[in-house]
Formats: sequence, C-alpha cells, structure tokens
Amino acid sequence: MATDWVEDIVLHFEGPQVYDRWISHEVPFSDGRIVSAVDRFGIIALGNGRVNGGNRAAVEFTVREAANQLLGSSPDCLLHRQASFLTDFIDREVDIAPDGELWVFPFPGPADGATSMLVGGTVAARFTDRPETRQLAEYLTTAEAATERARLGGFVSALDSVEADYYPALLQRTIAGWTRDAEVLRFDASDLMPPEVGTDAFWVGMNSWLGGARLATTMAAIDDAWPLEVQPRQTLDAGGDSED
Repeated sequence: MATDWVEDIVLHFEGPQVYDRWISHEVPFSDGRIVSAVDRFGIIALGNGRVNGGNRAAVEFTVREAANQLLGSSPDCLLHRQASFLTDFIDREVDIAPDGELWVFPFPGPADGATSMLVGGTVAARFTDRPETRQLAEYLTTAEAATERARLGGFVSALDSVEADYYPALLQRTIAGWTRDAEVLRFDASDLMPPEVGTDAFWVGMNSWLGGARLATTMAAIDDAWPLEVQPRQTLDAGGDSED
C-alpha cells in the first residue's frame, strides 16, 4: 500500500534519524524530505504505464488481486512491492524461487546507502497477571517457541538465534537472512504512529492523493490529524511559585 512505499523511501533515502523523528512528528509530513519521498513514490504510482490500470487501480486493487496479476504466462504485472505475507493471498500453489514463478529482492536504495529493512510484527498482550499467563508470555519470547512457529511456515522470527534451517521455505530463509544482516532495521512507521494518523489520516491521505488531491493539502491534513500533547496544568501561587 502507499503508506508502506513512503515509509520504505523515507528510511532508505533519508535515513533512520529522519525516519525516527518522523514517527514522533518532530519531522512533520509537510517537511520537504517527507514530501520528496511521496513525490518519489509518485514517479512510479502516477507515471504513465507504471501501474496496471493507472492510479485509480493503485487505490482499488486488493492485495489478492495484485498478487494474482504477477502470475501466468503473460502476467499483467512484473513487480509488486509487498510484505512476505503476499503468498498467503495467492489462489494456487506457486513456485517461489530465484528461477521459479515468483522471487523477491530487497527494496532498493541509494548505491552508497546502508542496507535497510522495514519490518512489521505480531504482538502478544497479557490481559491478566496470573502466573500461567506470565509463563506463556515469557515462553513466546524464547528461541524454542520461535523455532516451533518457524517450522509451521509463513513466519520470520525477530531472534537471530533461530537457525535458518528451521524455516521450511526458501522465501522465509531468505528474508530471515536479510533481516539478520541489515545494517538498519526499523518497524513499520504507520503502525508506530498514533492510530488517528497511522491507520487513518496517513492511509486516507495517500489514497486521496493517488486519486488526484493536491499533495501540499494532503500533507497538511495529515499533520493536522496528529493528536495534541496534553501538558500538565500549572498554577501560580501568591508567591509566584508554580505547582502541578
């Protein structure tokens, strides 16, 4: 989706410091570096002949529809930026290998840039503080649990201690290696932003821009959606000292 494209471009071309400050809104969406990242994405998304069906299709295609366009003897799409779970949306068995029907490569960045990876993840949350709940939560953080999960497929562990051989598919082994060896590793920005921004205004704004909205107006609207920080209330006593 468009948010992921922009996140990858910011990370690869502006670097992790700008990326981290963007997540906390120290660097706003209207900052020239973020605008430049969206413009760079627009060269692909809005360029003639770059997207099957044009920019309208870029907004309307589902992940499943996009995945299936990569397949067949005369595919409608040759390249698709997507997460490793793309294969879950393909309707049939596919040979995923360097010489197969589909294969992958890391998101490209500057020739002299650091090797960078953008990742997402699954979160486990405890809603009770019972001993058995704590024990399960602790177990899920271990290499033993990650290894058992890796053997089931469709999963890449954050732990370097999980051996590549435990992944049943070449795709997961490859991505695990890239993740382990990356010089810069960052979590998905929109997932770390406040939900009213990351999963609402940012997502809506990118779709609106792909549909023809002005970029400056779009970026300003995303900035306006950022929640205000509530400062502790201070009062002054008769002597001029402040107190919370």
